[in-house]
Amino acid sequence: MQHAHDNLKNSAISTLSRACGMHRFGYPAEQGKPLTSFTQAQSDAPGQPGRAEFIAMVATLMSLIALSVDIMLPAFGAMSDHFQLVEDNDRQAIITIVFVGLMLGQLIFGPLSDYIGRKPAVLIGLGIHLVGSVLCIFASDFLILLIGRFLQGFGGAAPRIVIVAMVRDRFEGPAMAQIMSVALTVFIMVPTFAPAIGQVILFVAPWQALFAALVGVALLGASWITIRQPETHTVRARFNARSLFSAVKTVLTTPVSVLYAMAAGCAFGTLLGYIVCSQQILQDLYQTGDLFALYFGITALVIAFSTGANAWLVNRFSMEAITASAIAAQVVWSLGFLGWLSVIGTNPSLTTWMVFISVALFFVGITFGNYNAIALRPLGKIAGIASSVTASIQSLISVLVASAIGSAFAMNVMPVVLGSVVMGVVASGLMVAARTIQRHQLTSGT
Repeated sequence: MQHAHDNLKNSAISTLSRACGMHRFGYPAEQGKPLTSFTQAQSDAPGQPGRAEFIAMVATLMSLIALSVDIMLPAFGAMSDHFQLVEDNDRQAIITIVFVGLMLGQLIFGPLSDYIGRKPAVLIGLGIHLVGSVLCIFASDFLILLIGRFLQGFGGAAPRIVIVAMVRDRFEGPAMAQIMSVALTVFIMVPTFAPAIGQVILFVAPWQALFAALVGVALLGASWITIRQPETHTVRARFNARSLFSAVKTVLTTPVSVLYAMAAGCAFGTLLGYIVCSQQILQDLYQTGDLFALYFGITALVIAFSTGANAWLVNRFSMEAITASAIAAQVVWSLGFLGWLSVIGTNPSLTTWMVFISVALFFVGITFGNYNAIALRPLGKIAGIASSVTASIQSLISVLVASAIGSAFAMNVMPVVLGSVVMGVVASGLMVAARTIQRHQLTSGT
């Protein structure tokens, strides 16, 4: 029994290193070595917070973007009424604009942290996020609100991407994987509870209080990292525009990486398309009322469960095989449901919808980390900028996909189901193209 437990633990750690791209920071995830010892970088350096406190700080900072998105969902109706939005689907921009800011912020804060240090980069980002939150609190019209949301996404990119580098500065190998495993567990659970938190706040306060809560979280994170966390990146890189542009060019001219980043965008776009429509589907269409947070939390838990399932699968099968199988299952499941909807000619019951979307998101969730790990595999020497570029490609495509799904929503679940089918087929095609290129490179020796 203990042997089986150790195998599962090692499997999860190895998977997390792949799924989170930890191998790009020096962790040899592909070597298949048993993960039994700790290799620490600065973990025991004087002045550093203890491991438990460090994990709590990392989880808090990494969760800021997820909290900024999901805590708002129960307030969509109230915000739509407040700003007198003409079209119901206009409210979806409250979510998608955050990811536009995130896309641009990821390109900037990743490299910036190499030049000015991790703490300054994170604090600048938190400051921008805080400004965006305050702007949203006092927004006099919907455009001002969207500008504030953009700033939240842009600033939130800093803790989202720089914190992983900060963990790598302090820990290496299995120690890093274990730190991230706990932090990511919290990060994954945020979408489960964030709508419920938002709902509770709305019971006693107007929707502006949600942004006040985000101000509090940003201030907590900024104070915490300022007071308790010394700078972890003490050897600064010198800014070299030619090297930076050369690295970006290398990423964009590595077709396998670009294709897998695009496939990741299709997968996340499917999820984001559901998220932007979730309040309208669950509250407006199915009249769940205050139980919206419960139903949304169930689907978030399914994604968390799929991450654990991938942790078990990835140590037994290749990431490519797992991802291809998950996409195929997603397409077959969604296509079958789409056909059934065409036959009945109406929306399914709430129970039937929850079964469909839960299974579909399970298949989608399995692919996330695998796509990113495969995309970054050929780019180990420029992993930092490569991570920023591929993440931005993923964000761009996911926003476009989610916007298309959301704009097609008309009190009918068909656009979400159709989006799952189409994006699954497109992602499969991108994977086939990438693997064809890989086989050609192997046979030609390039």
